Amino acid sequence: MRKSPTTNELELPADVLFLGMLLAVNAVAFVDRTIIAILAQPIKEDLALSDAQVGLLGGLSFALFYGFLSIPIARLAERSDRIGIIAGCLALWSVATVLCGLAQSFILLLLARSFVGIGEAGSGAPAQALISDRFAADRRAVALSVLALGTPLGVVLGAIVGGGLAVAFGWRWTLIILGAPGIALAILVRLFMRDPRSTNQEANKPALPSLRSVTLQFLANPTMVMITAAGACSSFTAYGMAQFMPAFFSRAYAADPAQAGYAIAMIAAVGSGLGTAIGGVLAQALSRIHPALFLGAPGLALIAATPAYALGFSQTTLPSAAVMLLIPHALQFIWLGAGLASLQNLSPPLGRASVAALTFLVFNIVGLGLGPLVVGATSDFLATRSCQQATCMTAADALRFAMLAGAAPSILGGMLLMLAGLRSRIDLLSVSQTGNAPPIRTEDLRNRP
Repeated sequence: MRKSPTTNELELPADVLFLGMLLAVNAVAFVDRTIIAILAQPIKEDLALSDAQVGLLGGLSFALFYGFLSIPIARLAERSDRIGIIAGCLALWSVATVLCGLAQSFILLLLARSFVGIGEAGSGAPAQALISDRFAADRRAVALSVLALGTPLGVVLGAIVGGGLAVAFGWRWTLIILGAPGIALAILVRLFMRDPRSTNQEANKPALPSLRSVTLQFLANPTMVMITAAGACSSFTAYGMAQFMPAFFSRAYAADPAQAGYAIAMIAAVGSGLGTAIGGVLAQALSRIHPALFLGAPGLALIAATPAYALGFSQTTLPSAAVMLLIPHALQFIWLGAGLASLQNLSPPLGRASVAALTFLVFNIVGLGLGPLVVGATSDFLATRSCQQATCMTAADALRFAMLAGAAPSILGGMLLMLAGLRSRIDLLSVSQTGNAPPIRTEDLRNRP
């Protein structure tokens, strides 16, 4: 069995292949996850759907299965062949994406999207565990960063390639074409990747805490609860925007799927990439002024995202809107580095994977599950309600105001992060004293969240 590489022992070709394949799996996951948003308008017109139904396709139908199944699959991956789990789940969601293109009704499309969520539930946690086992601590952060690149890469590929295919071939063939590569990749993963975990390592591994005990510790920690609630608020806004921004560009600026795709790709790649990249560095620097700023400063950025969205949606042309929407998109993601780092700092060492699964369950149910659905239903309500008055609101204006309403929870999320920043030092010291985390010296708290 292969040993984990260290600074002096790095099997470069094998490691590049290993990371490259996991990166490809993550990118395919985000292509298949987000492509429904790019195709929302043509799907809506072809199947005569309401905005609420479009929101259900892009959100709750995926999030329920993805969120709830990620926990048992993560626990299974601690004891089973993780390569087999990833390959099987990749094949499942890729076939489901193809079936989405063949669906002839809303119900069949909803069912196929549910299986995309079921499949993707088995990729994230096992992939992170594989990297942690294969790479020594001094290589692990870089390796996990490479894996994370799959998120913007997948969003950009889905927007550009998916938008172009939709214009050329229609939404059905776009889903069929985009689903096929994942099936081939699943075969390659099964044939050429090996789980680095050895039988001896597994036998000597300490017993994992039960999910119940980890959950109770999580709920008893006010800072962790506030950070998770803040992340849910941010996710609600982010997923609502992601699902309906292409449709808004189509309605407000007469953009075709390719034009909307290019705009979304720029916003996602530059906005989310910039926010995520500078967030952790900025929070760490400001925490030297006062520890509460580690979470407080990202909280202020999250609050500022809502008025910035309003400015972006008020633009009269697609190029100006795309540029202005870079600002709130960056502000929306600044909290990620500090928030997730704080959650890991506060987690019991043997329960960190379970805590991550629990928090992402909340993020996905509230954000991905409810965000698009509520924005879509609000858009339908505004359009119908206004027509009962003297004049009817346009579909573009109804969606504009619905998306602004969807941005409002980020204000609450920002406030929760600021409160968590004030509380975090107390909870860090408490966790250290109870033995659930490495000891923390009181003087160290000046430089900790």
